[in-house]
Amino acid sequence: MSINQAQSETSAELVFPDQGVIHDFAGLPVDASGWEWRLNIATASNLMRWKRLPFKCQSNLDATVRFIRHVMESQSSTSAMNTFRALVLAFQSSSFVEADLADQVIPISLFHDLRGATHDWRLHYVRQWYSFGADHGFKNFSPEVAFAI
Repeated sequence: MSINQAQSETSAELVFPDQGVIHDFAGLPVDASGWEWRLNIATASNLMRWKRLPFKCQSNLDATVRFIRHVMESQSSTSAMNTFRALVLAFQSSSFVEADLADQVIPISLFHDLRGATHDWRLHYVRQWYSFGADHGFKNFSPEVAFAI
């Protein structure tokens, strides 16, 4: 399977980690039970479509859903959407795609791939995601990489 084929869509075998109804930082409810979340943002683009992320590995999907939930509850829905958009771009990296396909540790080369390929200011979203995954013990997130970034 080529990188482009791997990037095309989320694997059909994955099970979405249902978060039920959660409350964002403003205390407003968000239905986080399925592949699409409608956020409380006063803009036209308030729909988070999880199928846009090319996951093949359940653990990486679980970590990312938990992280976005954490951002919504501790920061804001707008910050969660900005984070989600940055991750959509980050997950196009060959370093991420290859690690996700193989269900292996996401390497530091992900950050090397992204530097210059995207606006550097977006990297903080990706660093927060990676650090969250490592801090919460998700198997494909290395504490050593988290420390180095």
